[in-house]
Amino acid sequence: AVVGVGLLGAAIGFGVVSTIGFPLFSGLIPEGETGGYTAMYFSVRAVASAIALPAAGWMIAFTGSYRSLFMLGGIATVGALVPLARVPGPAMTRPRALAGLRRPRASRLARLAAVAVGAVAAGAVAATALGHTALGRADQALFSAVNALGPWPDAAFDALNPHLRNYALLSLIALVATLVTRRRLIPVAALVLGAWALAYTLSTAVTVLVDRPRPEEVASSGVFEGVWAPFASFPSGHAAVTAALTISIAALFPRLRLPMLAYLAVVAASRVAFGAHFPLDVLGGVAIGYAAVFVVGVALVETGLLAERPRLTRRAPASRAASPAPAGTS
Repeated sequence: AVVGVGLLGAAIGFGVVSTIGFPLFSGLIPEGETGGYTAMYFSVRAVASAIALPAAGWMIAFTGSYRSLFMLGGIATVGALVPLARVPGPAMTRPRALAGLRRPRASRLARLAAVAVGAVAAGAVAATALGHTALGRADQALFSAVNALGPWPDAAFDALNPHLRNYALLSLIALVATLVTRRRLIPVAALVLGAWALAYTLSTAVTVLVDRPRPEEVASSGVFEGVWAPFASFPSGHAAVTAALTISIAALFPRLRLPMLAYLAVVAASRVAFGAHFPLDVLGGVAIGYAAVFVVGVALVETGLLAERPRLTRRAPASRAASPAPAGTS
């Protein structure tokens, strides 16, 4: 509260300076841009400063994490982009690769948004329950049993732990598979990269809402290949993004299904073996990754970029209609 008062004073000070200084600011407007900057612009800026600074401080105090500022900034940025979607622009010819796109139904988009929000809410509830129920204690016991099997080779840690390198490798696999199978690049990239971004966003949102301690903070013993305590444990963001990438690739390219799912299983097991996460953290991450693929896949079907929603299981072939019996036969 004391920090909030200080931030509020600073914010009001910035607002007063911006308002009183408007004559100076207007005198500095470049030639030819008169009318592009108004008193309303500086007033809104001052009000935004007065609100944003104490709001940021209170959000940090409420969540106990500075990472909440990243979520706040992202939400504010996306919210600021929404009005621009209604701004008329110059007529442009739609690229051939995007020909045939249609506007998705608002009701379907609302349901998809509800699925994404529901995934975050379910994750937050699960993380809270794991910290105060017998399920959490069972999860810790399972971690000790798996982690006690012994450390993996250093080569495995070096190969599997660098997140961005593995994500880039999976993206490269998707690109090569697209070129080999001669599929359209834009739909594949939209699903793979879209699921990646959504899985990261959803998993980060859960960790901001509920800060479950890492195994190294609560386990009495174990193998800990790295320092994980500064980051929340549930869900595993590594598992969420890896699941989004591997599941989307497996759904788009059936021949890569087994290698992708096997890679996901190895990465999921490694998070427990390295002491980074509890088993249910990893399962929660995989669930969020799958939800991200589902949401993005359905959204792409709505726009017409994909013909059908990606599936991990093969669809049963349509049964042929029975041929009419020849005349004179029973």
